Amino acid sequence: MQAFLTGLIVAHAAFPAVFATYPERQQDGVDGYIAMSDCSEIGNQYILVRQGIRDMLVAVADCAQARHVAQRSDQGLIADVDIALWIGGMWPQEAELWRVEDRARWCEKWLEATNGD
Repeated sequence: MQAFLTGLIVAHAAFPAVFATYPERQQDGVDGYIAMSDCSEIGNQYILVRQGIRDMLVAVADCAQARHVAQRSDQGLIADVDIALWIGGMWPQEAELWRVEDRARWCEKWLEATNGD
């Protein structure tokens, strides 16, 4: 088991505009939202993992314009994160995105291996 994507995240302040145009992209029960390069990811949920910060359930609610995808890949960007979830300075931060089920299994195995410590 491993992260689905590992790389850099940046802050995304445009989610109010996204939801004004696409209100159906809002989801109950998530901590916040991300934008990814692949538009087919819209609607999917992932666990956002950052060192020293609790895991967060996020939904993909936006995607990059086609002309930006290659540049984002070259820069190692895996997602733009809702500014409401952003912690720290306004520079790119290292993070992982995990499929929800994979992260749950990984955490379960870690608890077993460490006896919950």
